[in-house]
Amino acid sequence: MILEWRNHPDIRKCMYRSTPIDSAEHQHWFENSAQNPEKTLLVYEEHGRERGFVFLHCPRRNSVEWGFYTAPGAPKGRVEDGTASS
Repeated sequence: MILEWRNHPDIRKCMYRSTPIDSAEHQHWFENSAQNPEKTLLVYEEHGRERGFVFLHCPRRNSVEWGFYTAPGAPKGRVEDGTASS
């Protein structure tokens, strides 16, 4: 799911690297990130549906690098009761 989102054209165009990522490269990144205590990977869910991805990296004390993107097709703006509003 995360790889599919990351490779979506709307997401790729906003990333540092805009070329598609293959599954082997993604698996390597995911395994390394998941085992690194400085990194946190989160999937945002709303009403039981995956809506986005959040990445936190704390390489030093009092320092955080972060990134996020919404799932392709996820509602934009604030969502209440399953309806989106801007």
